[in-house]
Amino acid sequence: MYHSMILFLLVFFSSLLSAHTTSDSDNIKRAVLDYIESQQKAKPELIKRSLDKKLAKRTWWESKSGDEFIMESDFNTMIKVAELYNKDGDKFPSSPRVEIKILD
Repeated sequence: MYHSMILFLLVFFSSLLSAHTTSDSDNIKRAVLDYIESQQKAKPELIKRSLDKKLAKRTWWESKSGDEFIMESDFNTMIKVAELYNKDGDKFPSSPRVEIKILD
């Protein structure tokens, strides 16, 4: 799931840009880090900075039984994810590797 989030964010942010400056790159990196770190550190204030309030996120999932489905999330749902997903600190490695590549 962690890698899927990174891929989603990289594709999403790179598709928004046709030409970017160093400042644009820094802002993109900060938004990606805010998104990832909000869940790693259970800090919803970070995800509030990184997402638009009109977010409509759709994620493809496969259940343990093999059923496929699309999960829909909005801004408020992602805030709850940031608050609760890693609340006990056991969902990510202690020093996760984060690599951000801006493609365009």
